[in-house]
Amino acid sequence: MKYKVGDKVKIKSLDWYNENKNEDGKVSCGRMEFVFGMTELCGKVCEITQAIDGPLVSYYRIKEDFWSFNDEMIECCANADINTLEYKIDKLADLLKTDLNDIKSSITKLTNRLDVVENNAKSQPSEGGNNMGKVKTFEDACNILGENHPLVLQYNFNFNDESGWNPDEYGIEIEAYLKLRIICEALNEGWKPTYDKNEKRYYVNYFLTDSEGITTISDINAASYIQVSDNLYIVIEVFHQTYWQSSSTSNTLTFKSENLAKYSTKQFQDLWIRYFLRKQ
Repeated sequence: MKYKVGDKVKIKSLDWYNENKNEDGKVSCGRMEFVFGMTELCGKVCEITQAIDGPLVSYYRIKEDFWSFNDEMIECCANADINTLEYKIDKLADLLKTDLNDIKSSITKLTNRLDVVENNAKSQPSEGGNNMGKVKTFEDACNILGENHPLVLQYNFNFNDESGWNPDEYGIEIEAYLKLRIICEALNEGWKPTYDKNEKRYYVNYFLTDSEGITTISDINAASYIQVSDNLYIVIEVFHQTYWQSSSTSNTLTFKSENLAKYSTKQFQDLWIRYFLRKQ
């Protein structure tokens, strides 16, 4: 073996590899092969940490990588050239390359993290909404969406003098539902539920109770209530759900924030009662 432990040796060049490789990208070097993965070390100076002189194969281990090399893969001993300007430049270039790669990797990770934070911030609905103060009536909601909006067109198609609409209990419910859809759309300002795992969506629900039950209600989600007969009250409440839960209210009547949902129950209480109870 030509070299010993501690020697600095220069691995053969990339030109040598390209000129001698076979169709599989390998260079035959006695009983060993120089493969493509070893080309990262071509032309580099490496330090020998082991010199193994075996009965069949003799080879060297180096400090810089896990590959093994034999004499045919090494260009020369670089001990005499260790202090040359060319060697120092090569080592400095390697150090700069490593530092720059670390910096680039850190910048990439930071950029990706900032993108995630920004996207999460964009996906979080605001507590209120710019339209909350503007939608005080059903007509306000229609004006915000515009007469050519599909929901407004559908409502006008069903409820006009020529449609033959029958104001029975089912007609009352359907009319209330279509109006609430338009109001919900206007308040949400284009927001649509995505049904992602961590998304919160707010719904309106109701339950019936008597006068004694009204006095014991302490649920902060209870938005409003109204007496519908001598000893019967309807309590309209707001609650949120995530992607795996189900709702007793139509998924199309979904709000992006709790404030918007509660606002709708107070501002349009009569419509919710018509929708839930089918009565004026």
